Amino acid sequence: MGVFSRGKWSAAKYFLSVGLQIGYFERILYLFEEVLRMPKQKTHKGLSKRVKITASGKVRYRRAGGGHLMSGKNAKRRRRVTSSAIMTTAAARRVKNELHKYIP
Repeated sequence: MGVFSRGKWSAAKYFLSVGLQIGYFERILYLFEEVLRMPKQKTHKGLSKRVKITASGKVRYRRAGGGHLMSGKNAKRRRRVTSSAIMTTAAARRVKNELHKYIP
């Protein structure tokens, strides 16, 4: 592990610790390394398993009520609950916010 690795020391910190004058490029490098270490936002894993973002940006989800006891439901209802549905715009914005997706 070298001095300039992303561990304890960065290039700019090394130059400062040795007493060398750092220039513009080194300052930019230092700032860039600090940005790389910023904490990232976590995706809501439970939600990501239940919805899918389509290519056009719509949110597709599975309808409720189709898991079991299908014999007690009429045919039209069975067809409806086994198909997926597209979420409304307001709910889709909240979902995309939780998944940290770009919202146009």
